[in-house]
Amino acid sequence: MMTMTRFANDESLLIQAQNGDSEAVELYLSAFVPFLNTIAKRFFNPVLSSQELCQAGYIGLMLALQRYDDTQNVHFMTYAMPWVLGEMKKALRRASDLSEGQQRSQAIAQQLGKLSSILGREPRIDELADFCKTNPSEIIWALEGGCVPQSLDHPCEENGKTMLEILMGKDSIDDESTDIHLALGRLSDQERTLIILRYFRDHTQKETAKLMKLSQAQISRIERRALESLRFWLT
Repeated sequence: MMTMTRFANDESLLIQAQNGDSEAVELYLSAFVPFLNTIAKRFFNPVLSSQELCQAGYIGLMLALQRYDDTQNVHFMTYAMPWVLGEMKKALRRASDLSEGQQRSQAIAQQLGKLSSILGREPRIDELADFCKTNPSEIIWALEGGCVPQSLDHPCEENGKTMLEILMGKDSIDDESTDIHLALGRLSDQERTLIILRYFRDHTQKETAKLMKLSQAQISRIERRALESLRFWLT
């Protein structure tokens, strides 16, 4: 504990850390890891382990370190606390949303099996939506939304470009670090349904228009708007 306290109050180490010295960052923040463990225990939740919460809290420490100004006469941990709590709560929300989404997907998959048995065939999206008493976009999102689009690197019929190329625009994008799933979640129901039909299930614009009961011109406009939003969030 004495060693950690020394690191926490070492101003020269703090300066090195804020100047981008990775070893200094690790050494300086190591002083506050015990605090993360204590806080994580207060947030006990079955969807996330204490270790995962500590990892989220550590991100909060790093964000706080980048913005901390010791001339304000506020101890670093006092300043960092809102960042730590914010990242931990964010991690809990994401884990909870994912857990609820998985449960919803399983429930709809069970209903899909029941309706398939009743009809003697695989039901259409609108039929399954009526059977589950929900809207078609929720059905599509539940059954397809957790997957990476199969056509991410597959050319669209209309323009010969892949979804990744469309999202890239003129700038580059790191597809390995891009969370397509979360970005899709920020779209409206209509936009998300369209993107999933077009890029997850490889429907043409004409087929998508028929499924969504819209004109092909409307589909084109909505798709363009949705892709512009995704490009903005992912680049």
